[in-house]
Amino acid sequence: SCAVLGDPELQQSVRAKGADLLAGLEGLVQDGLATEARGRGLMCAIDLPRARGAEVVAAMLERGFLVNNTSDRTI
Repeated sequence: SCAVLGDPELQQSVRAKGADLLAGLEGLVQDGLATEARGRGLMCAIDLPRARGAEVVAAMLERGFLVNNTSDRTI
């Protein structure tokens, strides 16, 4: 039910895991593999330096990641 979303422990877990995820994505920016990383909780995004969103998403889906591209450069 929707009541589980109000669970403070779940919310704290999401915040902590989201911070870890965003830190990892910011590492991609530092390595030049992405131009920007942003997010809140577990909803995060990166912008790619080139229009390869569909190609990158296909490769990540094959590896079991749950991802989507919202534009040619944003995942």
